[in-house]
Amino acid sequence: MNKGFILDGYPRNTKDAQAIFTEKVKKVNDDNEPKPADLPVEEKIVINEKIIPQFCIVFEAENDLLKQRVQRLPKEETEGTHFTDQHQERRTKFYRDQNATVQSDKHILKFFHEHIG
Repeated sequence: MNKGFILDGYPRNTKDAQAIFTEKVKKVNDDNEPKPADLPVEEKIVINEKIIPQFCIVFEAENDLLKQRVQRLPKEETEGTHFTDQHQERRTKFYRDQNATVQSDKHILKFFHEHIG
């Protein structure tokens, strides 16, 4: 059975996606020559194939619609959470700034286009 996951609001940009879906690995010495112990070990960053999703779906909505949906939630569900006008506006602005255009190096879809097709 194929299992998946839903990440709501995260990753917000390529930096976040790299933090989740990549890992540092020690670079293999292909020449089989011993290296002095005091040399630093080379590392490279690779995609973690165990957790990278096969598919990525991003739902977009207008800011006003998002705000209305949160305002319709019962107060007891939103008290003590980040579902306030102030927090929502800050978080939405951050996301919009990071993902202004698909060509942006920070755009979340750019990461997934490069790594899952």
